[in-house]
Amino acid sequence: MSEVPTTPEKQKGEDSLPSAQPVAAEHRPSSGRPSSANAEGGIRKSVATLDPQSQARADMMAELEKKVVEAFEIFDHAANKTVDVREVGTILRSLGCVPTEAEIQEIIVSVEDQESPGSVHLDRFLGHVVNIISEYKMQPASAEELLKAFQTLDLEGTGYITKDMMAVLMKEGSEPFTDEELEEMMGAAVEPGTDNINYELYINQIMGVRNELGSIYEMIPKPKKKKIEYKKLI
Repeated sequence: MSEVPTTPEKQKGEDSLPSAQPVAAEHRPSSGRPSSANAEGGIRKSVATLDPQSQARADMMAELEKKVVEAFEIFDHAANKTVDVREVGTILRSLGCVPTEAEIQEIIVSVEDQESPGSVHLDRFLGHVVNIISEYKMQPASAEELLKAFQTLDLEGTGYITKDMMAVLMKEGSEPFTDEELEEMMGAAVEPGTDNINYELYINQIMGVRNELGSIYEMIPKPKKKKIEYKKLI
């Protein structure tokens, strides 16, 4: 009778050992180095913080806001961060803006306090006006633009235009000058004893006043050339 082969006896406790399990990611030892995603995020943050152009723009916007607040506070007679809506145009012009009456009305509609009609709160005014100025809206014409406009009217190249021609131009358009505005302008522009306007001298007068008062647009880079309106000649 042949013997039945038997399998070797298993080592004691062999079949009771648990199978090896992968170590969960959260329990694995750290290599001590940041992940590539974290490292990249940190680099970007550092670059953004140190970017000279970004920092320069942030500084410019902060200074722009400061100038607008200072102009607003001059007309905030009650010191409660509000002004009368009738002061909006004056505040804009004090900053060096050249708004039309239609533009002033558009701003008033946008910033007027609905709970207190007839007044404008600084919070609404500040953001709206900063956006307008930073987009170069309501910017006065440069000396070069003014000269070109006058030369277009001076067909004979004499360096002068007549008082009557100027009056006609200022009385036309969608926003004609009032008689008072026209009289004030002519008093500064017309040469004494004549009916002529030496427009180069007049432009120099305008630039002199602007330089004395200052302009908020000097704080920001110059925009591309734009088409000007005769209404903005002064």
